[in-house]
Amino acid sequence: MKRNGAWERKSKRFRKKYPYCIICGKLAEEVHHIIPLTEGGTHDENNLVSLCIKHHVRIHKLYRESEMTKRLVINELITLKEEKEDE
Repeated sequence: MKRNGAWERKSKRFRKKYPYCIICGKLAEEVHHIIPLTEGGTHDENNLVSLCIKHHVRIHKLYRESEMTKRLVINELITLKEEKEDE
């Protein structure tokens, strides 16, 4: 992923606001785009989730498996995000 100063600042602010991995609850080190930028996703907060490195790597591996797997993971991340916001 290409990194730039604006994204780094946004990512840092997002991790400060949402400091824990949405999957396991450990401290998040990464911010993930639910819908990839290459597929029309944005840096908008509703398209971002905080993840630990382990889960960030796993999600990207799943995204590469197949389009169906990627869609299932995207739907699950959206559901997890909505559940966290309702808490």
